[in-house]
Parts: sequence; structure tokens; C-alpha cells
Amino acid sequence: MLQRFIREQDGWSTLFSVYMMLIFIVISGIAVDISNAYRVDKKLQIAADAASLAAAATVDDLGFDGAIDVALETAAYNLSNVDYSASMAESDIIFGVYSDETQEFTAVATQDATLDDVNAVAARAYRNEDRSNPVSIEFLHLVGASDWNVNALSIAILPTQEEGDDSSGTGCESTIITQGFMNTGGSNEWFGGVCLHGETGVLTGGDDWFSENARLSSPDADDIAINYLTSGSYGQYDTELLKVERSVGIPLYDSLDTSYATLSAEMSTYGTGDVYQGGELPDTFFGKPVVVLDYTYVVLKEPGTLQPWENWGGIVELDPDTVYFAPGSVVMEGNVDASGVAIFANNDITVGGGADLAFEDSYFFAGGSFYTSGDVQWGDPDTYKSYDTYNTHLFARDNMFLGGAAGVYGVMGACEGFHPGGAMESSAGVYFETKNSVSLGGDYTISASDKVFDSVYDANELTIDIVTATTSRTSARLMQ
Repeated sequence: MLQRFIREQDGWSTLFSVYMMLIFIVISGIAVDISNAYRVDKKLQIAADAASLAAAATVDDLGFDGAIDVALETAAYNLSNVDYSASMAESDIIFGVYSDETQEFTAVATQDATLDDVNAVAARAYRNEDRSNPVSIEFLHLVGASDWNVNALSIAILPTQEEGDDSSGTGCESTIITQGFMNTGGSNEWFGGVCLHGETGVLTGGDDWFSENARLSSPDADDIAINYLTSGSYGQYDTELLKVERSVGIPLYDSLDTSYATLSAEMSTYGTGDVYQGGELPDTFFGKPVVVLDYTYVVLKEPGTLQPWENWGGIVELDPDTVYFAPGSVVMEGNVDASGVAIFANNDITVGGGADLAFEDSYFFAGGSFYTSGDVQWGDPDTYKSYDTYNTHLFARDNMFLGGAAGVYGVMGACEGFHPGGAMESSAGVYFETKNSVSLGGDYTISASDKVFDSVYDANELTIDIVTATTSRTSARLMQ
């Protein structure tokens, strides 16, 4: 019986499984500790990089002490956790001289130094026992390891000073102007020459990114409030660079009443079947057929969709390349392509929109308000740059609602109350004037159009001054 007991192997697989599970748990625990240390290292390096760059970018304007304060504030933003509260102190921001030849940094005491005595700044961040904040380990204690010390170093070269102050002006590729107050919302990206103007002030929502030739303007720079900018944004360390003091009118909006009266009188001389020979519409409509929608309320349908029971005066199929005049209001059903179409209505215009529609060479003028819905794009993102002028025009004497649009490209417009909603989450080459205060809503991306469009109407031609020869900023040079 004893020999039988010795030969018995029942339960061996269970013991082996338990043994392997323990090994797996230990290995997984070690991986967790290593992963956590790597995460802390990256966080410290990001904070050190941001701090050194902030100090380098601001020391010329704020001096050594002011630049150190900015660096610590920037680091604190990136180290917003109690475990990192002691990771960087004033003594960790050090100005000195960096040698490209030897790749060595030599600290310089700043008490009696000037900017001519230094060319770089170093920032250090620590998680170690000396700071009483080492990186805790959970599983490596099992093999006798102690908590880990993790440090980071970043060196940024100070901006180089060049002789002279060579400034050049460039035109605004996209412009939004209000005679009231502008709230841009947050999380916007403004690429290229974007000009945003609020005659009574401008407020950004934070987490925005601006290109070098984007500007916010108002008569008084103190009325422009710029909240937190994302990493790499122009003006990240000096938001004053984004501000321009100027008063801007709204000539396009101011001319709407006159344009409305002139166009209304002009269109009243036409009948259905006539050819447009006037001068109020853009030249692209000259010679196109005219249709008079002589009803109080008209519904425009997609060609070929008119049903027999709809064959009455208030429902009309929309023909391409046509000029429409409506003494009343107009409603466009969804999925109706209005490219190459001009619609002038004495009252309201409503556009139903639809998938995969991109209106080009279009003109809409509402004597009342202008409403859109659906996924229509105003202008085509693939072709709008081929035009020398804005390809689509949207005017309303009252309110304009673009909340349903999927994008706005190469479009000019004016209205009393501008409500873009989410229309400009993707846009480029736009120009809008409005009388009332405007809230853009946030999450916009206005891309660079790489050109300034001409206008067939009287509009502002704002410029942006770009300083090209005073200071060039370099990226941080890291020492391992």
C-alpha cells in the first residue's frame, strides 16, 4: 500500500497550476511597478520640458524671477497631483550657459547677471527620497527592492535676438466680425490667418490652439480675455501676442437694407422665363433663367420628385443654374442640391439640407431670417480654393442659423443675429459680419485656405502684422 501511495500522482496538476499562478502574479506585479515608474518618468519629463520652455520664452519680458514664476506655474499645471507637489521648486529652475560643442550646461548665479550672461535655462523635476516623494512600488518589495527615485531634466535655449524689427502684413484668410461681444467657446483650432473681432470684447473658452497669424481684436485689448491655450499654440506663454487693438465696422451688414431694396425692385421687373441681366447678384448668375415664385409660401423639391397630388402652385421643383425670386417665404426640402442657384425671398428662407450636399456658386438672401438643418456643406472643401472670390453668399436681414451645416468653405455672409452652431466645426475661407453679439459654440476647426478671397461686395480687408526678425524661439534641448 505504501508503494501504491508513493506512485499516486493525483493532485499534481493542481499543485503545478498553483505554482504557475504564483509566478504569473509575481511577474504581473513587477510589470505593474515598472509601468508605473515609466508613467511617472514621462510625466516628470513633460513637466520639465514645459517649465524650461516657459522660462526661456518669458525671461526677456519678465526677467529671471518672473520667468521662474511662470515656469513653476506651468509645471504645476502638468503636475496636478498631490504626489507631485514637491517635484519642482524655485531652486530647480536654473539659468546658465549651454555649450553646443561639449553639450554641457553651466549654471550662472542670476543675482548680478543679465540676459547677455546666459543663453539657456534648465528645469529639473524629482520623485525621490530626498523630496519625500519616491515612486512607490507594490510587488518588488517582495524581492527586497526599495521605492524608486525618478528624475527628469530639460534644457531650453533662450530666444536669439536679431537686429531690427522687420514686420510684414498679411491678409485675413477667415474673418468673423461682430459689433457686439464675441464668445468663441473652447477647444477651437484656428489655423492660418484667422481674424476674430468683437467691437465690445472677445472671450475664449480655453483649451484653444492658435497659429502664428491668427488674431483677436477689439478697440481695447483689455476687453480681450484669452483663457488657457494648448501646448504649441502661438501665444501660449504670452497671450498679448494674439491681441490687436482696432475698431472695425460692418459695411457688408450696413448695406443689407439698401441691397435688399435694390434687389427687390430689380427682381420685380422680371417674369418667369426671363434671363437675369442685372448687376446686384454675382456675375456667375448673369444670363441665367429667372423663375418667379409668386406665392406667399413656396416649397422647393428635388427635380423629378413632384407627385401628382402636389401639382399646385405652392410646390415647385428646383432647377439648377436658375435665379428664383419669392415675394413670400421659401422652404427647400431635404436632399435638394442648390448649387448654382440664387434665391431671393422677401421673407424667410429655410434649407432642409441632406447628406453629401455641397452647395457651390450659390446665393441666398432672406428679407427675414435664414434657417438651415441637415448635413449640407456650404461650399466644397475640395474645390473652394480654385475660386478667386467667395463662391457662396448667405444674407439675412434678421437672424441666420447654420446649426445644421456640416462645413463652411469659401462663404461670405452678413446678418443681424449670427447663430453658427456647429457649422464651423470644419471650415475655411469664411467671412461673416453680424450686428449682435455672437457665441461660436466651441470645438471649431478653421483651416488655412492659403489665400485671401476677393469680394464682389464692400467688406473689410483686415490685415495681420507678423514680426519676423525680432525673436526666434527654439525647442528644448534635452540632456540624458
